[in-house]
Amino acid sequence: VVDLLPASFWGRQTRIRGEQGDEMSTAAPKTEAWTEAEAKTYVASASAGRSWSDDPARVPWSLALTVVRQDCPGARLLLDVGSGPGGFLGFALTFFPAANGIWMDPSETMRESAMRNLAEFEPRVEYILGDFSKIKAAAPSGQVDLITSARATHHLLLPDLDEYYASCFDLLAPGGWLANHDIMLPTPEWERRLRDADTEIR
Repeated sequence: VVDLLPASFWGRQTRIRGEQGDEMSTAAPKTEAWTEAEAKTYVASASAGRSWSDDPARVPWSLALTVVRQDCPGARLLLDVGSGPGGFLGFALTFFPAANGIWMDPSETMRESAMRNLAEFEPRVEYILGDFSKIKAAAPSGQVDLITSARATHHLLLPDLDEYYASCFDLLAPGGWLANHDIMLPTPEWERRLRDADTEIR
């Protein structure tokens, strides 16, 4: 499912905690990015012959973007982190036709794939090579309306995920959103909002 966090979520200080509620040690090893060989295998197997609009994740992406558009219809700058072939960013640029997008991923192979997949959105897309730890270099603080990531943050160790969310808050404009598509369980309130969004797009 999609983890949707408005900028107001960080109105209090938060930490990512372990299963027993204990804070994870900041001395934990850093998350490793995948290799170019792994990226090439992914592109060849998962994306061959498929456009961004045919991605199996189009339903949860559409749900998330519909919720964001309800609160932030005039989004102007989008940042997709761990963007890979660019599917989530393609959907976001379609939902927000006046916005520019920043594609960010550490893989040159993925950048080449994304440039092909997102060619229809040129010149609205900027491509930056970098991983989750480098997102503060992607845009000025407080200027990004929507930060997205898809099927990527589960690779992060908890201390790195904590740091990533803190960096997102620094980048988000007032009223901005983080939409993280990964393995999450929604609260009852968010389940209701996502069901409402599903009704709207059907």
